Amino acid sequence: MAISAVQSSELAQYSSTGKPASSANGQETGRVEVGQSSYNTQISGYGQIRAAFDRLQSAASELTGPAAFSTHVAASSKPSVVSAHLTSTNVSGSFDVDVLQLANAQTLVTSSQASPNTLLGSGEKTTLSVQFGVSSGATFTADDTRDAEKVTIDTRNNTLRGIAAAVNAADVGVIAAITFNGNTYQLQFSAEESGAENSFTLSASGDDVLESYLSYTPEHTSQAVTRTVAAQDARIKVNSVTVEASSNTVTNALDGVTLKLRSVGSAQLAVSDNPENVIAQKVGNFLAAFNELQAQLKQSSAGDASIPPVVRNLKTRVNEALEEANRNAGAFGGLAGIGIRPDAAGNLQLDTSTFQTALGADRDAVAKIFTNDGEGFADLFAAVAHDLSKVTGREVSRLSDAARSERARQAGPASGISFEVNGFDNQYSQLSGLVQSVDQTDQTLNGLLLQGEAAQSSQSSLLNRLNSLANLATP
Repeated sequence: MAISAVQSSELAQYSSTGKPASSANGQETGRVEVGQSSYNTQISGYGQIRAAFDRLQSAASELTGPAAFSTHVAASSKPSVVSAHLTSTNVSGSFDVDVLQLANAQTLVTSSQASPNTLLGSGEKTTLSVQFGVSSGATFTADDTRDAEKVTIDTRNNTLRGIAAAVNAADVGVIAAITFNGNTYQLQFSAEESGAENSFTLSASGDDVLESYLSYTPEHTSQAVTRTVAAQDARIKVNSVTVEASSNTVTNALDGVTLKLRSVGSAQLAVSDNPENVIAQKVGNFLAAFNELQAQLKQSSAGDASIPPVVRNLKTRVNEALEEANRNAGAFGGLAGIGIRPDAAGNLQLDTSTFQTALGADRDAVAKIFTNDGEGFADLFAAVAHDLSKVTGREVSRLSDAARSERARQAGPASGISFEVNGFDNQYSQLSGLVQSVDQTDQTLNGLLLQGEAAQSSQSSLLNRLNSLANLATP
């Protein structure tokens, strides 16, 4: 009995010391969860702000540019094929547009290298020349009106990375970039301008290795540089009349209409009136997006004595843009003169009747309030939304990185605590089993003692067994 009681006491003490460890583990896990919850809340908040900025930018884009308040508007049946922008109001009707091919900029790539920093050649001074012209099959005809552009390569830059930097710094009409396919690196050269007349050749003179590695002409098929994209003009048909252009922005197909080619296919272009009520609806959508953004910014700083710098910056930029817009509407006595006023809650609302009256009286003046070479109401908010959506994106990325770092930092101590507690629990289970065995033997002994003197020899034997088990139980 004494041995069992001592052992039980020790195990009880052990069990109680084990509980604080489990409690500490729970507290540590709780701190991790609270930290993660804080990061998740901030990330969610910035995500909502960014979404509001995106919606504002989309609504503002409907009110920017000279065509937004024009008396006519162009609509495409398939914007993914072609879209249109009016530069004149002296056009109307419906037009069938077939995009037969898109304009391309020529692209060349070199052979592969194991590293972008691998030295190429001896470092001997080498001149890389870029000549523009027209390619037709294997024939290249240089444009005599354009001198060859030159780039110097020597010991300072005779690597893929160095050559790319030198070409881009020289501003030769070609953009150089390093590509990586997962195993090797290549140097890519792309013409800045698309169109058949912007084909180009490369020739290097100086170091023998670089002469072989960087030279390209279409008539030579066995060379280190290959063409992956050929320069070509865009070709379209407008009401069955074929038109070619060096760019995918076509200005010579329809007078007063600029076409933006997106993909090969067919679409119908309709030029129609742009009534005042349609413009008013777009302004209303813009104000609704503005109010939503203001609400998100207000919510993000509510109850927080220390407003996050990013949110403070966003609110400042938005307020500055609104003040500038009000100044631009000075001819009407401010934005209220065209029907834009705050309600009791501070949200901007549009009085459609006042707006359409102002629009009918002087459409050009109203248009300049919203879009005026980047200084109008919608122009400013489109620019702010574009810039600050990137800021919130970077902030979300920063918080995500911080959350991952916090998880990694906390995971070490938390997992260590769990491992230690589990080890103690296993020992506790083993010792508890031994004590139960001793208790069962002790109960058997008590039963035998009740049988009297005749059981003394059996008692002695069982006492020996008890002591043996007790020795096993003693750590």
